[in-house]
Amino acid sequence: MLILEVCPYRLQEDGTTPVRIQERLKDVMTLTIKKEQTTDKHQDQHYKLVGFTVHFGSLPQNGHAATFIQKEGRWTYYDDDQVNIVTATEAEEMAQSSAHILFYEPIQLKRNP
Repeated sequence: MLILEVCPYRLQEDGTTPVRIQERLKDVMTLTIKKEQTTDKHQDQHYKLVGFTVHFGSLPQNGHAATFIQKEGRWTYYDDDQVNIVTATEAEEMAQSSAHILFYEPIQLKRNP
């Protein structure tokens, strides 16, 4: 499991006031770490997104968190006492716009003979 934390806030010019970053993440559903950046050095490491948390709120000290989990090819959205099945497109949209912590599992790509 590879876990990445994305800081969705930056400090304003005054250096003390946090503001939410509006930029979107790109290509979050898969992740490739090039072999030159790994300890293995023999092959790239490939991962697929299997879960993430989102934070709703304009400041880090307030707001609300929810979770998306992929299991058996289906994405599920967990928000307090609500549990809903969502499409892969909906999950990807939320990951790109609001992900805070991303959970990746390694995948093995088939090699060509």
